[in-house]
Amino acid sequence: MHDDHTTFAEHIRNGTVAMPEQAFSAKKNETPAAAANQQNTILPPDSDRDVSAYGEQDHYQQNGVSTALLKQLRNADTKREIDLHGLTVAQAYETLEQSLQRAIRHGEVVLTIIHGRGTHSPDGVSIIRNKTRYWLQNCPQVLAYVQPHNTGCVKVLLRSKKR
Repeated sequence: MHDDHTTFAEHIRNGTVAMPEQAFSAKKNETPAAAANQQNTILPPDSDRDVSAYGEQDHYQQNGVSTALLKQLRNADTKREIDLHGLTVAQAYETLEQSLQRAIRHGEVVLTIIHGRGTHSPDGVSIIRNKTRYWLQNCPQVLAYVQPHNTGCVKVLLRSKKR
């Protein structure tokens, strides 16, 4: 018997979940792997830009990703977790970059990123949460993310390698 994550991930890989066609490739007939190989990184460059507003957004979805799909993502179990607790911004960026590339190479489509709530950060503001959500929203391989009941993490839906 399959758990919810397996079922959800299999549906994504098999194309049985309605996914927006424009979300799979920036260029017509280009696979996500080919697009990723054109550059060394998939995340936007880190900067000193104020990203505090990104931490307050409990979800993100590219155009065409349905609300029903977000609900499935919110309730899905994930096999891979990326833990960014206690890392500097530079370390978190590098860890997230490498982990996303590895997940894409292995055909994983659903994962959890643990960024923390910021309870031990200055002024109780999670800089890593804000940066992580900014990076995800500006990463072409990320179709959506949702914050489950735990505000210290997000569940992420990546482009299917099959498409």
